[in-house]
Amino acid sequence: MLKTYYHFLIAGLPDLHIDATKVSGDAFSILKELKEIFSTNDMEQLNLILFRNDINSLTSLLEGKSGSTLPTLYSIDDLNLLIEDKSNDEILNPKSFEDFLKKCIYQYRNHLKDSSEEVVYEDVFTRQYYDFVLPKANRFIYDWLVFDRNIRNLCVALNAVKFGFDLDKIIIAAEDDEFALSLITNKSSDFGLSNEYDYVEPIVDLFESNDFFNRDYNIDMIRWKKLEESIVFDYFTAEVVYAYYLKLMIVERWLRLDKERGRQLFEKLANELKSSYELSKEL
Repeated sequence: MLKTYYHFLIAGLPDLHIDATKVSGDAFSILKELKEIFSTNDMEQLNLILFRNDINSLTSLLEGKSGSTLPTLYSIDDLNLLIEDKSNDEILNPKSFEDFLKKCIYQYRNHLKDSSEEVVYEDVFTRQYYDFVLPKANRFIYDWLVFDRNIRNLCVALNAVKFGFDLDKIIIAAEDDEFALSLITNKSSDFGLSNEYDYVEPIVDLFESNDFFNRDYNIDMIRWKKLEESIVFDYFTAEVVYAYYLKLMIVERWLRLDKERGRQLFEKLANELKSSYELSKEL
């Protein structure tokens, strides 16, 4: 499939600016612009990432909590309408995002809620989310989702070992997920993964510290580096926009947690994109 190039969109992204409290041109406004400019295929790929926020929002609403404040495909009102619809039959093989949400609601009502074991609904739905979206993903989206899942699972595993939890029940894995299998079965400090995955050892080392805030920040920097490396040979493609959007989500997270670090990250993001744009003009 031929790629669509977004020269004007990407050239304009560095003009985003930040003040003392928020990003101007935040994830919501960028997403609104992308819906108008992106090709259907490129938007469908980004939606695969965004849909995870819908899963989190649905889980919260089912548990009587507030829905997600992050960008989603479905509004809280839309999700509540799906929850209120009592006529839903079980959908075994969902084809659409809405079908997937209906399947989760059905499982919650008819299987999970009455389970004799304690059920972490978000974990159950997230496992199914990966099975649902990965076959639909292009190379960039697939690699990112698997990478991010690996990091999340690694952090869960390191905490579980520390506190003596059963890894088999809390690792989010697919049947062919060798990374997750090593987390569950390998008893070495790095789960036997450091030689194959260069980000494992730095994260294991970070867990030696009790500075949770700094550890979280440095793990996000590992994500940031991955996104940089993923687009090193891309110019004006959707992949550049995907990476920018994901970095912006990291920036906004740290603006909520630590405004100074958030500002520094935003300046880093703007400078990187500016440098990439100037380099592309020279090629």
